[in-house]
Amino acid sequence: MTARIEAKDSPMTISIELARGTHGITGSISHECIYQAVYAHGKRGLRRGLHECLHRRRRCRKRRRPRGSETTKVSPLGEFNLIGLRPPIALVYCV
Repeated sequence: MTARIEAKDSPMTISIELARGTHGITGSISHECIYQAVYAHGKRGLRRGLHECLHRRRRCRKRRRPRGSETTKVSPLGEFNLIGLRPPIALVYCV
């Protein structure tokens, strides 16, 4: 697998060809698992520095949200009272 990554093959291509048994080797591994092994920088069996062989050449994966930002999820229904915070008379009608 290391040789394939060094040859600039994408992890998606490697996982598809392993599933099909194209080169005489059959296996099942997802492209995400390959990416995680590459970005582990030598901690998961692949050698250090393989991320430079990827066609994007990112040192680390980008985070989906910046660090320190709070996640405030807004409900599509808007703001409403939680059931536990409602008065006891409202709980009688829920049953």
